[in-house]
Amino acid sequence: MGNYHKITINGVTFFREFNSASGYYGLDELTKEELVEQIMDEVIESSVEIDEEEINQAIRSIPSYSQRESVQNYITYLEMVAESLE
Repeated sequence: MGNYHKITINGVTFFREFNSASGYYGLDELTKEELVEQIMDEVIESSVEIDEEEINQAIRSIPSYSQRESVQNYITYLEMVAESLE
């Protein structure tokens, strides 16, 4: 991931990559949204999509009550961990 400079000309702001070794700018002028998208693409390793109804159906299909309860308790624990990271 490169270094970027925020440049505002006549009230219009854009971002350009800056190479400090050469002292030159890259060719692309990016909006804030484009830069954020580019950085997100570089740093996000994976994504997870969760369908809560599918999870609930899977839990209900576990035949043993104690195993269902264990899975539900673990999910509750993971939700608490995720909330504490926010």
